[in-house]
Amino acid sequence: AAALSHLPGVPNFRDVGGIPCDAGARFTRPGVLLRSASPCCANGQAVHELVGVRGVGTVLDLRSPDEALADDTKAFQGSSRPLGHLTVHVNLMDSSL
Repeated sequence: AAALSHLPGVPNFRDVGGIPCDAGARFTRPGVLLRSASPCCANGQAVHELVGVRGVGTVLDLRSPDEALADDTKAFQGSSRPLGHLTVHVNLMDSSL
C-alpha cells in the first residue's frame, strides 16, 4: 500500500508509486500519481508542497457533480480556491463516457 504523507488540509494524501501492476512484474512510478480526499482545505504550505516541490500540474476531481456541489468550500470552482486553477472535473458517473 502507498505510504500516507501529512499535508495540512489534504486528508488521506499519498503517492501511489511502488504499487504492483501487471501481475507484479512492474510497478507504478513514484511521484507520478498522487491521490487524496478533497484538497479543499489545502493551506499555503500544502499548495507549495504539491505544486512547487512535487510539480503537480493537474488535479483530477473524480467526484460526481452532486458530490462536488456538496463541498461547502467550493474548492474546485475557480482559481481563487486552493488548487482550483489546476483542477479538471471528470464525472465518472456520466453515462455518455
